[in-house]
Amino acid sequence: RDNLNDKYRQFGVYTEDDDLRGFRIIKGSTLISSNNNPISLDTLAEDGIGYVVYFPASTLLTVDSILNLGDLDSDGLDEIAFRTNPNPFSSNDDRGVIYILFGEAFSHDTDGIISLKQSETDGHVVRILPPPAPNNEIQNMNVLSDITGDGISELSLYIFRSDNCGLVGCSGNPDIISGSIILNGAMIANEYIYGDGIIKLPTPSR
Repeated sequence: RDNLNDKYRQFGVYTEDDDLRGFRIIKGSTLISSNNNPISLDTLAEDGIGYVVYFPASTLLTVDSILNLGDLDSDGLDEIAFRTNPNPFSSNDDRGVIYILFGEAFSHDTDGIISLKQSETDGHVVRILPPPAPNNEIQNMNVLSDITGDGISELSLYIFRSDNCGLVGCSGNPDIISGSIILNGAMIANEYIYGDGIIKLPTPSR
């Protein structure tokens, strides 16, 4: 999608190599003008032909889901959601955290390098935390079409509860409080504009 408001769609690549861990966005204008020449992911930012989004420093924190959410705050720039894999050696807050990077971060960037940690400090990220009860994990996320009639997409999150959480996340038979939570897109935008940038999910209940 057009996250840069330059009339071109962008192309995203996620890499997990130790030297390339992050999300790389290649400008659509670059793809059109490349004339089939190779594009180096190593030097996207330096060459001014794309962006690199780095995740919070952790040897175990990786990303397994990336979604384009559309324009939640009506500024003409799309937002991107990243779901992290759980880090069993950190707090429960790291179990399947969602980072929503707002498009405004790209217009504030000057060198093509975007750190989610710094963007959170700068107020360009909304972080969605799993429910506080032990062993709750956000295991899946999906974009829903506008179901409230406000012209903004919603975000559906599946919360999994298990008493068996280890190195590869939570597994086993979910109990009765596993379930989905639907977040209103406008509410996420309001948290971004007016709040502290953190959404703490409640435990799903019947």
